[in-house]
Amino acid sequence: MAKKKQRSLIIFLGAIFISVASLICYLLYFANFPINKGRFFRILKNQPHFEIDKSGLDFHFNSGDLKLAGTLYGLPEDNFLKPCIIILHGLTPYGRKLALYRTLGKKLANRGYMVFAINYRGFDDSQDPVINDDVFAFRMDVENAINYAITHAGVDSSRLYLLGHSLGGSVAFVTSTYDLRVKKVIAIGPSRRVQDLVLAPLQQKLNSGDVFINAEEFRLSHEMGLSGNLETKMIISSIKNIFIDDFKQFYSQEEHTPLFLIDGELEDYRDKEFLAEFFQDIRARNKYQTFQNVSHYHNTINWDGGNLIAYDMKAISNLTESIDYWLKAEQ
Repeated sequence: MAKKKQRSLIIFLGAIFISVASLICYLLYFANFPINKGRFFRILKNQPHFEIDKSGLDFHFNSGDLKLAGTLYGLPEDNFLKPCIIILHGLTPYGRKLALYRTLGKKLANRGYMVFAINYRGFDDSQDPVINDDVFAFRMDVENAINYAITHAGVDSSRLYLLGHSLGGSVAFVTSTYDLRVKKVIAIGPSRRVQDLVLAPLQQKLNSGDVFINAEEFRLSHEMGLSGNLETKMIISSIKNIFIDDFKQFYSQEEHTPLFLIDGELEDYRDKEFLAEFFQDIRARNKYQTFQNVSHYHNTINWDGGNLIAYDMKAISNLTESIDYWLKAEQ
């Protein structure tokens, strides 16, 4: 009898091991959105949390002639206005649905914020733009998201903040320079060295006579799922003023929108050096923090832009706590 029980236990444990190993292999190597192995094992080593996330309330808003998508985290409370955060996603075809934005949306909502995570034009389930001078008009999308948010019940329009990640950090920069309704900006791993990595190659193409670029060949339009040809000159003029490289003067002014710059210890050392140098030139009323043992996505993963996510609870808790503390501090 004892041997039979022992054999059954071995079979049971073996089945679990094979199932878990098969799932890990599928996610790491065969899924349409393969998981970064470094992030995956960092999560496992720290405080892993896995869940099927169906939180938040989806909504739509208009930006010009386009219908854009978003998700709202947090509910209004009677006779109580809450500060508002608008989350701006990075360069990903899944837009607001990545695990980092899902987890931040929920965690910040639990700390008393109304959080609106939006998709720009062309991303995921937002409507695709026509290829013209407004094809990359993400600032317009954010300003229209603000228009939508401040009319929502429970939102305190005097405490409206932008939280951008990667490309979203850059979009937050440019929006805050034009829209005085934005009171503070958090930029997590904002796009850096764009002049060298993006604009210079585009200018070289233009100088070589490449008047048009196929949308599939340019990462921004590729992630938006656009098709057809884009005019090289139009791309350069559309994106050259939406990156951190150009905002030292604005954030160095005595009265400017306070800025919280964030990066991860495991990001490219050149990006970290760039951000540290930028901060040295804009210190007044701003903050810069490097989080340990995290990379660009702060130890979060998901695949196919779906509901199944995993994250390092410690990393996300530290990030959320720092953001919350800074937003509530007097500048």
